[in-house]
Amino acid sequence: MKLYKVLSLLLITVILMTGCAKDDNPTSSSGDELVGTWVMTKIILTSLGNTELTPSAIGYSATIIMKSDRTFTANYADSDGASTDAGTWSVANGKLSLKSNTGETQEMPYTLVGNKLTTETTLEVPTFGQIPVKLEFTKQ
Repeated sequence: MKLYKVLSLLLITVILMTGCAKDDNPTSSSGDELVGTWVMTKIILTSLGNTELTPSAIGYSATIIMKSDRTFTANYADSDGASTDAGTWSVANGKLSLKSNTGETQEMPYTLVGNKLTTETTLEVPTFGQIPVKLEFTKQ
């Protein structure tokens, strides 16, 4: 009888420890893992069968520097030339929020796997209007 109780206790302990494994997809984050320099490496057109484009293929580049003081600087370049944006950033409820110093705020769902940050947003494309996309950034 004593062996039965010990085995039962051991089995319950194993079950509880297995059920308490680390969550691979946490729902909340402090955002500290986003601090660094991120370079856009892929544009995924979700409404067009997840068609993947490289930014260089369409003549575009983007780099975002996210600092631990929760400020960011973003550098963009396209056929119209280079531009820079700056402001503050935050994360909450699985969304990344970038608030530009101009007052414009962009909030988008994001995922982070290793050194790949993927955001979901829409882009304004001439003749097509707003199209949903995923933007993939690689940490440098």
